[in-house]
Parts: sequence; C-alpha cells; structure tokens
Amino acid sequence: MIRLKCYNLSTCAGIVTLKCGILSENIEQSEICTYINPDFYSVRRLGVDSGRFLTGVMLPCES
Repeated sequence: MIRLKCYNLSTCAGIVTLKCGILSENIEQSEICTYINPDFYSVRRLGVDSGRFLTGVMLPCES
C-alpha cells in the first residue's frame, strides 16, 4: 500500500509567507474547501484524470 502525505497547503503557504517577511495582519486565508463545496472545481474530487490543476497567489500593487 502506498501512503501519501497530506499537507494543509493553506497553512504551508501562510508559514512561507510569514518567513518571507509579510506581516500576519496582511495575510488572509480562505476557509473554503473546494473538495466538499460543489460550487468550486476540485482536482481531488474529480480524480487524477481531470486534466487540470491551478493554484494562485495575488499580491496587491502599491500605489
């Protein structure tokens, strides 16, 4: 049996962002789970043959 390690990617991204010097009050994390919420696309829900995967980070521009 193959055992896969599962990570909370939102938490991992938050830790990396903090280590890069971004203040915690400037970090917002969504609590939406795309796996259980049918309003969102989920590679995990559709399986490995879904053919698509996307992740993103948006940083606002200073004016």
